[in-house]
Amino acid sequence: AILASWSLLRRGQITPDRVHLCASVIGGLILIRSLVEFSFTSDTAQIISIVLLLIGSASTLLSWRGFAFMVVSSLAGWVMLAPQNLPLADLTYWSLVLLFAVAVSSRGIRLRLSKHYVAQKTRLTEEARKLEGKRKGERLELAIKGADDGFWYWDLKSEVFEYSSSWAAMLGYDEDELELEVDTWLSRVHPGYVSQLTTQLSAHLEGQSTQFRNEHRILCKDGTYLWVLARGTAVRNDAGEAVGLAGSHADITSLIDVEKRLLNDSFLDKL
Repeated sequence: AILASWSLLRRGQITPDRVHLCASVIGGLILIRSLVEFSFTSDTAQIISIVLLLIGSASTLLSWRGFAFMVVSSLAGWVMLAPQNLPLADLTYWSLVLLFAVAVSSRGIRLRLSKHYVAQKTRLTEEARKLEGKRKGERLELAIKGADDGFWYWDLKSEVFEYSSSWAAMLGYDEDELELEVDTWLSRVHPGYVSQLTTQLSAHLEGQSTQFRNEHRILCKDGTYLWVLARGTAVRNDAGEAVGLAGSHADITSLIDVEKRLLNDSFLDKL
């Protein structure tokens, strides 16, 4: 019955408290049966049963309370019955055996509980780490959704270009309208900016700059060009080789318009 309850516990179908209760009840019944038998027959085999019960309880319980119940009940029954049923020599011998069993089983359950607490602490720490990672991921996702910038990741090995819905929306597209390939971006760059863009991209991927940064115009769905600021950082393997590029595009059209107006105002007097 105890083994069956342990099996159910490992499957998560019952709680540890029920396993301890089951073990304590069954152990208590075995103890009572052995003490009653010993009181009538003075059979030393029943003492051995009690010793084995104490050692066995240390192997099946993960609770000091249940173990203490077994020890106190065994010692109390022994003190009440043994002096009446055994000669002094046997009483001394079996008392020492019983105390030795208590000491061994106490050490055993202490070690099991110590390992159990360490395992529980490790499990809880891992769960807390995963939960915190999930929360950080959710917060990052919310931050990305709340930002106007379009985020993307370019896998340099497979040439897959993944982008956020905000990146597609910046160009006037729905997310499923564009292909997951780098030409989705590069083929829309205005021809006048392609050379400078590719030069700065190559320089960053080769490790000549800490961050890729480039301003260029990109074609939108409606045929107009949008001024964007592209920023990215290479993802490198242990050998230092660039295997990916993570970055974003920010719409800077309004800033470019302001610059044009400031430049125009610096040469023309509105008066």
